[in-house]
Amino acid sequence: MSLRRRPHPKPSRKPVLIVCEGYLETTYFNVLQRHPNVQNRFALNIYCAHGGGHRNVVNEAKNRARTFGQGASIWCIFDVEHDPQCPQLQQSLRTCQENGFKVGLSNPCFDAWIVAHRKQVAIGSRTPGDFKKLLGSVAGGTLDVRDTSWILEHIMGGEAFPNIQMAVNNIPWFSSRQTDQIRGSNPSTSVGELVGMLTDL
Repeated sequence: MSLRRRPHPKPSRKPVLIVCEGYLETTYFNVLQRHPNVQNRFALNIYCAHGGGHRNVVNEAKNRARTFGQGASIWCIFDVEHDPQCPQLQQSLRTCQENGFKVGLSNPCFDAWIVAHRKQVAIGSRTPGDFKKLLGSVAGGTLDVRDTSWILEHIMGGEAFPNIQMAVNNIPWFSSRQTDQIRGSNPSTSVGELVGMLTDL
């Protein structure tokens, strides 16, 4: 009889489907896959709903969710943009709830979450255009939203990802289960819940 120990099988990584509204979000989560805590525990499947809009994101998630088992975590990443009480936004949030999808909702836009990796985001009403200017200021110029290397080095702070904890501290955030309570508070996001789960913050 052999005394050699049989190797223990590696635990399977939990599948996570993330459907994003735009390229910046898609690039961000593609970079986040390099985080060691993400690599070891999750199998991320990241898609961009071409054409944008929260309704397109939800429909894309519904179509792709059919190929995932019951253990998968499914997230829709989209923005408030202008009106938290917009009927189409509220319908999209209800559809997510009905399908068991979680929501990474940013008010007014995902750029606010990105900016928070570099600086504190003050409370006060701001437009998506305001945050694009802020993002340009922390970027030191024009950002190529598909440049994974730039996102890693200049937003997340390099391979150790030190700026993720900074982002969690720098912007008000809430649970994906509380997205209907966002009201007019601006800026805020529930993206921190997803990022915290993935990186084990």
